[in-house]
Amino acid sequence: MGIGFGSLKHMNDTIRQNREMLGKKKKNSLRDRYKEEAQKVGVNIGNADLEEVRMRIRQNIRRSNVHSLYTRITAFTVGLLLIGGLAWVFNTVDFTIRKDANKRKPQYLIKYYPINEHLVNKSEHFQNGLPAAETFFLDGRKNHESKSWYESGELFRTATYYNDTLLTETYFLKTGDTIRNFPAADSLIRHITIEDSKTKKHIRFDVIDGKVVEKSYTESPLDIPQQ
Repeated sequence: MGIGFGSLKHMNDTIRQNREMLGKKKKNSLRDRYKEEAQKVGVNIGNADLEEVRMRIRQNIRRSNVHSLYTRITAFTVGLLLIGGLAWVFNTVDFTIRKDANKRKPQYLIKYYPINEHLVNKSEHFQNGLPAAETFFLDGRKNHESKSWYESGELFRTATYYNDTLLTETYFLKTGDTIRNFPAADSLIRHITIEDSKTKKHIRFDVIDGKVVEKSYTESPLDIPQQ
């Protein structure tokens, strides 16, 4: 019987401890809260003026509540900003992979211009002869700054490489504005759709390996709902 009582007591203690760990402990009374706060501010209730203790404890509780409120507001605001940012990206920039177009990848006219025995300039052109991209190779590896352009001549992309490693990369609209969250350059043809509210245009074009695909660029008026 002693064993049964001991087991029951152990089980009750375990349940109580689990409740405390899971946050199921009953809410402390106001008196207990005052005792806890008094310990935090380093006050001995038995030897101090009770009104002074209450005042200091109320101030401590008020600061704790304000801090907790600010923390919740900050977390809520950050969450809204993240959701809004993701919504903006998906609503303004679409970069789907064109599987049908990858069966026949575009061809660029390529020329190599040796700078010295180690450095070579790789120049790529559209079929109409206009420059499409320029990349420098040092001992066979991408180095220095690379650039690519729209067919109409505006800068499309700048990238910095070191020893075949991409360090920085930026994409631009024809207006010179940066295109945010643009997909990383690769050997797949990606169809880009951008809703540019600044120019009120719907922009579409294909890219591959950081270059614009020839004759793929189109613009159309952006439908903006009337207020």
